Amino acid sequence: MINEYLQHFCEEENGSLANFSKEFEQSYLKGIEKKTKVYLAKDGLKSLDESEIGLDFFKSIADQVELEFSKANKEIFEIEEEVTLWVNVKNIKSLHVKIFEFNTETYYKKNL
Repeated sequence: MINEYLQHFCEEENGSLANFSKEFEQSYLKGIEKKTKVYLAKDGLKSLDESEIGLDFFKSIADQVELEFSKANKEIFEIEEEVTLWVNVKNIKSLHVKIFEFNTETYYKKNL
C-alpha cells in the first residue's frame, strides 16, 4: 500500500519523490520513480532515458507476478448477500481458490 501512495505522489510531482527523502532510503525511492516512469510512458520507450532505465529493469517489471484484491470490492456485506470478490492478477496462469464458511455466531460467542 505504501508503494501505491508513493507512486501516486510521484505522478503528481512529475516523477520525483524528493519530498520523502527523509522518511525512505534513496534507493527505494529511485526504484519507485523508475517504475512510475515506465508505467506513465505514453510513447513507449522513446520518452524514457535508457541510461537510467535499462532493459533489465523493463524485463523485471514484465516478469513480475502480482496478485491483489481489487479496490472496487465491497468491504461490508448484508446478511445472506452473495459475496463477490475481484482479484487483479499479472503473470498468473492458474489460480486455485479455497472457500471457507465461518460460523459467525460461534465465533462471537467464543471471542465476545
